[in-house]
Amino acid sequence: MKRMFLGFGILAILAGCASNPLENPTAQSCAEYYKAGDKQTAEAVCGKISGWGNSDGYYYLSKIEHDKGNELKRLGLLYKARRAYGSEYKEAEKEYLERALSEKKNKNYGQAKEIFEILASHNNVRSQRELGNIYYYGLGVAASTDKAVSWFKKASTAGDQYSKNSLNTIFADDYKRGLKLYESKNYSEALKVWLPIAKEGHYDAQGYLGDLYRLGKLGAPDYSEAAKWYSLAADQDGAYESYRLALLLNDGQGVSKNTREAYKYFKKAADKGYGSAYFYVAYFLSKGEGVTKDLIAARKWYEKALIKDPEESVVKNNLALMYQRGEGGDRDLKRAKELFKLAADAGNELAANNLKSLEKMLAIQKKYPNSPKLFGIHTYGATRDEMRSAIKSAGATVIREKYSYFADTYNSRQVMPGSYEMLAFYSQESDGNDYGSSGDYLAQIQYKFRSSSKWYIDEIRDILSQKYGYPDSSYGSAHLGEVTHYWYKNGVTIKLERGWPNLDLLLSYNVSDFKSKMDSEIEAVKKREKLKKYEGSSSAF
Repeated sequence: MKRMFLGFGILAILAGCASNPLENPTAQSCAEYYKAGDKQTAEAVCGKISGWGNSDGYYYLSKIEHDKGNELKRLGLLYKARRAYGSEYKEAEKEYLERALSEKKNKNYGQAKEIFEILASHNNVRSQRELGNIYYYGLGVAASTDKAVSWFKKASTAGDQYSKNSLNTIFADDYKRGLKLYESKNYSEALKVWLPIAKEGHYDAQGYLGDLYRLGKLGAPDYSEAAKWYSLAADQDGAYESYRLALLLNDGQGVSKNTREAYKYFKKAADKGYGSAYFYVAYFLSKGEGVTKDLIAARKWYEKALIKDPEESVVKNNLALMYQRGEGGDRDLKRAKELFKLAADAGNELAANNLKSLEKMLAIQKKYPNSPKLFGIHTYGATRDEMRSAIKSAGATVIREKYSYFADTYNSRQVMPGSYEMLAFYSQESDGNDYGSSGDYLAQIQYKFRSSSKWYIDEIRDILSQKYGYPDSSYGSAHLGEVTHYWYKNGVTIKLERGWPNLDLLLSYNVSDFKSKMDSEIEAVKKREKLKKYEGSSSAF
C-alpha cells in the first residue's frame, strides 16, 4: 500500500507540472518538453529560463528556430548558449561563414551581408573584414568609406593583418602627407594630419603619435599620451609599438610600473621579430621578472639577440655570464671568456671587469686543478654566482642569499642526508668594501647535523673516506665526546668535527687562501663596528 501511495503522489506532481508548465520552469523541463515533441510548451518554458540567462534555454530555443527554418535566428540563439554549448556554436559559426563566403563569391551580396553581420556581431573577425570590403567596394550596397573603416578597425584591433593593410591603403595619402611634415620637423601640422586617421585605427600613425609625445616633439614629453597611442598600435600587433609600450611599463613612465605587462609586450614584439626586444625577453626570463624564471629559454633568447645584433655588448656580457655559471645549458668557460673579451673590446666596462675576474679564477683553478669538487664545481676559485646556481640546481632551497652577508644559507636536507642547514661563506675581496658581489670567491661550505651519536659521526667519516681517502689527521675520540678529522686536498681542508655530545656535528670545506682572507675581512668589519661606538666622543684621558 505504501508503494501505491508513493506512485499516486508522483503522478499528481507530474500532472501539476503538465497543467502549469510555467509555474516552475527548469532546464530539465525545457529539454524534456522539446524532446517529447511539445514544441509550443517547450518554447514557452525555454523562453522563460533564457530570460534568466540560462544556456539550456537559449540552446533549445535555437533548435526550435532551426525546426522552423529560421536559420539566422537559430545562429544568434546558439551564440547566447555558447557558455555551455561552445563546440556546437563553433561548428555552426564555421558552417555559416563558409555559406556567406560562397554567397559572396556567387555575387549574392545581400544574403552574404546578412550572415556576415550576425557573425560580426559575435566578434567573428573574418566577417568584420568582409563587411569592410563590402562597404569599401560597394558590393550590393552604396559604397561607404566610413562604414568600411569602422569594420576594418574592429578586425584590425583583433589582429587581422588584411584589415590593417586595408586601413593603411585607405589612409595612405593622409599618412604620407603627415610623414612629409614630420620629416620636415613640422610636428604640430603632422599631428593634425595623423590624429584623425590614428583615431580610425591606422596603427603606423598611432605609432608616430606615440613618438611625438614620448620624444617631446610637441613640447614637454608626455609619456602618458605616448603610452595611450603605443597601446592602441600594440593591440594591433605593432611590433615597434609593443616594444616602446613595454619600455614605458618597465620604467613606470606615463603608466604604473608593471613588469608582468612589460614582459608581455616585450615578448609580443620579439615574437614579431623586433630584435631589440630579444634582450629584454631574455633578461626577464633569466631574472624571473614578470614571468616564471626559465634559464633555458633565457639563454636561447640571448643567443637570438646576439645573432640579430652581433655588436650589442650587453647581450655578449649577459650571455657570457650564463656560460660561465652553466645557466640554461652546459658550462663553457672558453665561450664565456670569448664573449667577455668581445664585449670588453667594444668598451663595456662591466664585461671588462667580468673578464678580469674570470681570468683570475681560471688562473687560480689552473694552480689547483685537482681541488675537491662540490656540486660539480672545483672549490678553489669558485665564485659566488657559480656556487649559487650549482647549489640550487643540486636541490638545496634558499633560506637567505644576500651579498651584504658573508654567508648564504640553505636548507640542505636534499643534498646532504641528515644535515639540516648549509652555509656557503665567501671572501668579499673583489669589492674593496664591506659588501659582497657575484664575483667573490668561495671560502667555506659548512653543513650542520643535529647528532650526538658516535655511530653517526663514524658513518659520515666513512663516507668521506670513500671519497677522499682516510683522514690525514684526527684529534679526540667520539667515545669521549670531542672528535675532529682532517683531510688536506689541493688547497682545500675538509674538516669533520663535533664538540661535546650535546653540540651539533659540523662538516666544512675550507678553501685555505680565501678562508684566511674572509676571516681577516670579518675581523676588520668587527673592528670598525666596535670603533663606531666611540665616534664623536671626547677624549677621557
